[in-house]
Amino acid sequence: MKGKWHSLAIARDLTERKKTEKAILESKEKFERLFRNNPEAAVYSDKNFRILDINPRFTELFGYSLEEIKGKHVNEVVVPEDKKKEAEELDKKARKGYFSYDTVRKRKDGTLVSVSISVAPITVENKLVGYVGLYKDITERLQMQKKLQEYSEHLEELVEKRTRQLREMQQQLLKAERLAAIGELAAMVGHDLRNPLTSIAGAVYYLKMKLGSKVDKKTREMLKLIEKSVEYSNKIIRDLLEYSREIKLELSETTPKSIVKEALALVKIPKKVQVLDLTRDKPKIKVDVEKMKRVLVNIIKNAVEAMPNGGKLKIRSRTRGNSVEITFTDTGVGMPKETLKKIWNPFFTTKAKGMGLGLSICKRIVEAHGGKISVKSALKKGTTFKVTLPIKPKKLGGEKVWVEMPESSLLTTTKT
Repeated sequence: MKGKWHSLAIARDLTERKKTEKAILESKEKFERLFRNNPEAAVYSDKNFRILDINPRFTELFGYSLEEIKGKHVNEVVVPEDKKKEAEELDKKARKGYFSYDTVRKRKDGTLVSVSISVAPITVENKLVGYVGLYKDITERLQMQKKLQEYSEHLEELVEKRTRQLREMQQQLLKAERLAAIGELAAMVGHDLRNPLTSIAGAVYYLKMKLGSKVDKKTREMLKLIEKSVEYSNKIIRDLLEYSREIKLELSETTPKSIVKEALALVKIPKKVQVLDLTRDKPKIKVDVEKMKRVLVNIIKNAVEAMPNGGKLKIRSRTRGNSVEITFTDTGVGMPKETLKKIWNPFFTTKAKGMGLGLSICKRIVEAHGGKISVKSALKKGTTFKVTLPIKPKKLGGEKVWVEMPESSLLTTTKT
C-alpha cells in the first residue's frame, strides 16, 4: 500500500506540473500573438531597456530589423539627441509603473515622427523582467488638430470682421433712418458668411468621420467649439434675413389659450419662476400660428431672464371690441426709461450676446397681422408686454392683404 501511495503522489505532481507548464506555454503564446499582431509599433526590452524583440509594425515605423538593434538600449536607437534627457526621465517613470506620453522619436533614416509612447513593466512572480513599449504614430492626429485650430481662428476672425461691419452699418442705418438698407446688409452677410460657414461645417463633419473613434478629448472639444460657433453665426444670419425679407403669413384658426400653451411648451421655465396662465379659450382668432409662437416665446424668454432670482409671470387674455389682448406681466428687474425708448430699434440689445433683432422681428410680425405690441416697465418692479391682435384679419377684396410697414419700403403678404 505504501508503494502505491507514493506512486499516486508522484503522478499528481507530474499532472500539476504539466498543467502549470501548459498554462505558462499558453500565456507565452498569447503574449507572443498580442505582441506580434499589435497594430502599434512594439518593442520588448529587458529590465535595463536593452532590446530583446520588436514586432513588424516597429520595423515599418522606424525602419530597423531586429538583427540591427537587438541588445541595444532603446534610447540609443530611436531617441533624437535633443530628447535624451527627456528619455532618461521617462525611463525613471517606467520603473514606477505604466505611463503614456506624447513626444518625438527618430527613424533609421534620421527623420522624426510624432508618437504617443505607452510603456508597461513586465513582472514574473513579482520580479521585474523587462518592459513592453508601444509607439503610436500621431502625425495625422496632430495635423488634424492644427487644421481644427486654423478653422477655429479663421471663424473667429470672420465673425469679428463681420460684426465690426454690422456695427458700422448699424450707425449708418440709425443716422440715415433707412431700414431698407438692412436688406442689402443681410444679402452681403448671407453671401460672405454662409459659404465659408458651410465649408467649415463640412470640414468638421469630414474630420469627425475620418477620425471616428480615434478622436481624443481635446479634439472632440475643439470640434464642439467650432460647431457651436457655426450655429451661432448661422443664427445671426437667420435673424438678419428674417428681419429684412417680407413676411408671408399662413393664417389658421386658434385661440389665445392654445397658442400661449404651445409657446410655453417651447420655453424651459426654471423651478424658481412661477407661471400663471390665465388666458381664455375664446375668442377664436386667425393668425400665423408659427410666427405668433415666435413672438410669444421671445416675450416669455425675456420675462424669465428678467427674473434671475425667481419671480412670477402672469399671462392674461381679454376681448376688447374687435381685438384680443394678451398681456405678459413679470416681477423682474424692470427696465429704465432710456431702454424703453430704444427697445424696438433694430440692433439694440442690453445682452452680452445677440444682435438685438428679436423684439424688432416680433414687432414686424404683430404689425403684419394688423395688430400692435407695447411695453410698460418700472425698475425693480417688473415689466408688462401687451400684444393686441384683430379677431378677424383685414380683407381688402382679394386673396392677399398688403400691409405697409412703418419706416420701411418692405411689404408683408398675407394668405387667407
